[in-house]
Amino acid sequence: FFSIVNLLFLFVVSTKYSWSSIFFNGWQGIALWFVISLFITLLLAGLFLKGNNKLDWISIAIALIIYIIIDSLKSFSFPYKIELIPLTYFWFAIGYKSSKKNFVMKCIEAKYWFLIFFLLTYLFSWLNPYKIDLAINQYKLLYYALLGSFFGILMLFNFSFYIDKHIKIKQLTNLFSYLGKNTFVILA
Repeated sequence: FFSIVNLLFLFVVSTKYSWSSIFFNGWQGIALWFVISLFITLLLAGLFLKGNNKLDWISIAIALIIYIIIDSLKSFSFPYKIELIPLTYFWFAIGYKSSKKNFVMKCIEAKYWFLIFFLLTYLFSWLNPYKIDLAINQYKLLYYALLGSFFGILMLFNFSFYIDKHIKIKQLTNLFSYLGKNTFVILA
């Protein structure tokens, strides 16, 4: 549905896109590439994340190695951003595994860690002078991007936890709840 709506809109404003170009090449820089990437990532997670700590971490390490190999080739791009699947699986699996760890939950629940996570996110973003945009395969200095992203995720989780536990403004809670339930529609 969203592909059809977006394609009809693009036909009106641009001659760059056609049904065949979208079918064979994917969405390129348009946000809908993420939907297919997320779908395949969820399928892989269902196959490989079985709760076995050792095997889960092996699958995560293999995904990162595959991504690094693909990234080093950089001379090609698959339709629908399929080359990003190892990276999206890596992030999804790290998030899944982290959600099961008490240490991460304690960091998220700690009162003043938001500032620490904010500073670490800013530091790693500042150290990485390149813009990161997966939609157009623009990412360099992967280690800064990974660390900055990890601390940014912890910062947002900590902030969300703080709002949920300490700020009792019903309208704000309702707004974030609405946005959370409708992220797919907003993205599309």
